[in-house]
Amino acid sequence: MIRMDWFISNLLGGIKLKVRPEDAEVASEILNQPIPEMLDVEGVGNCEQPKCPRCQALDVSCEELNKALSYWTAYAGVPVPVYKQGWTCHACGNEWEDQGGALPEHDDTTH
Repeated sequence: MIRMDWFISNLLGGIKLKVRPEDAEVASEILNQPIPEMLDVEGVGNCEQPKCPRCQALDVSCEELNKALSYWTAYAGVPVPVYKQGWTCHACGNEWEDQGGALPEHDDTTH
């Protein structure tokens, strides 16, 4: 459903993982494992997991949905998913481009 209509993703509660009750403990252990620093990709070899240049966390993602702009386009009647360029760290909030340099950050402590 989310692939067909991305705009209602939050309304539906996002993507959910269902497991049998007897598999819940094993599934929880798997989901709570730390992100590996190296991945063995078949046919390619070892690939290093991207890290945040600021805090070195491995919990990063590339090209996140720009929710404000995407929701605005939907409100205007032409829902277009608009993505930010670069990477985002989910641990410290840092954003950077592929070159590894941090994008200008905003300081939430000063208003």
